[in-house]
Amino acid sequence: MKIGILTFHRAINYGAVLQCYAMKETLRNMGHEVCLIDYRPWYFETQRKAYVKNEVKGSMLDRMKNQLAALLMSKNRRRTIMQFDKFLNNSFALTKPFHQADDLDISTFDAVVFGSDQIWSPSICHGFDKVYWGNVSHPKVRFLTYAASIGGHNKLTDEDLKQMEHLLQSYNSISVREAALQEMLKNVFKMDVPLVCDPTLLVDTDVFDRIAIKPQEGEYVLFFALQGEDGSLEFAKSISRQLNCQLIWLQTYKGLREVNGVKTVGGVSVEEFLGYFKYARCVVSLSFHAAAFSVIFKKDFYSIDCSQGDRARNLLRELGLEDRMVSSRENITFSEIDYTNVGEIKSAIMKSSRLYLENALR
Repeated sequence: MKIGILTFHRAINYGAVLQCYAMKETLRNMGHEVCLIDYRPWYFETQRKAYVKNEVKGSMLDRMKNQLAALLMSKNRRRTIMQFDKFLNNSFALTKPFHQADDLDISTFDAVVFGSDQIWSPSICHGFDKVYWGNVSHPKVRFLTYAASIGGHNKLTDEDLKQMEHLLQSYNSISVREAALQEMLKNVFKMDVPLVCDPTLLVDTDVFDRIAIKPQEGEYVLFFALQGEDGSLEFAKSISRQLNCQLIWLQTYKGLREVNGVKTVGGVSVEEFLGYFKYARCVVSLSFHAAAFSVIFKKDFYSIDCSQGDRARNLLRELGLEDRMVSSRENITFSEIDYTNVGEIKSAIMKSSRLYLENALR
């Protein structure tokens, strides 16, 4: 079959791009021809600008400082965006770019896989994006979702639910990634849909091993988070001191602020990003995909509990690794992870999710 993938591949987010890569590899290993549908919605394209000026209230001096900081950051942002584009162009067969539903031509596909990611989120998509909801002409093309998500911070009105009920009819098969959404579809729309794992957990580790680039640094503890002011950075410092390792703070865009005793790294390629996880002595993070890649590479890690941590918490609970979800305020003595049983549980999750995909494509 010729299969198209529709997801957030243009997001400047390592997890988003790598889940898309994992989906492509999964479908390719099943014997399908796979193409990435190059949808470029305006709300992602605006995030891909190198120069981003934040509006700051205050004195003329404050506004000038903000403008200078934005100019200095533009070089770092441009480098990161170029790295993402290079990976997309080298790793995928892409359709021609399009920006709106009317320009979409899927007549050459046998099936289209929607997801994974928050493709149904009104807050991210500024409403219900009919492209991601499959509300486009698709004669004889099979539509299915894989691990679709509506996100955890959307307040849905009665009108939203009415619209959803109509849009859900676009798909031949539906699967979701969060138990809360699964329950909502059952209670509100009387739909029984399966829960499947993130695409990064669908593939064998060697899919990522093949492209991971080893960093130049020696033994290190890896910290991956957007911000470190909530105590998580201090927690990571504590772990690095216990292991007598350098602490590396991996950022999407390398920031302008230096932190004593911490090496900040940013703007790395997707392959280098994977390498930092694969070769870390220990990982400390606030990210679901950081937890996922720590598990994939069988690393010692700690996942900091936060308001955005539901997905990581659920994954660790499934794998029997609940003790690796910690508060940044805890005084933790480092311990290694016994991965003896984790592999078997992960394999069972992978098997059931692959089975959904195989059945949905028939």
